[in-house]
Amino acid sequence: ESELRGARLESADLRGADLRGADLRFIFWNRQTRFTGALYDGNTMFPDAFEPIDAGMVAPEPSTALMVGLGLVGLALCGQRRSLERL
Repeated sequence: ESELRGARLESADLRGADLRGADLRFIFWNRQTRFTGALYDGNTMFPDAFEPIDAGMVAPEPSTALMVGLGLVGLALCGQRRSLERL
């Protein structure tokens, strides 16, 4: 997690940078600032006029282990509901 308050990023090359959780609300950027492929997440804070997807940033997909775990929890809950319906 990092705070870049007041950072002057005009013409900076941030391609592929890990900006997950960063506070970018008060950065200075322009059309030459490169964000393509930079990572962000739900904790990354952006300036009001900034659109991360339009800038080419990406939010990483959840890990396979997390998705399998959530699927197993869902299956278990469905099984419990069916057991209760039989009563």
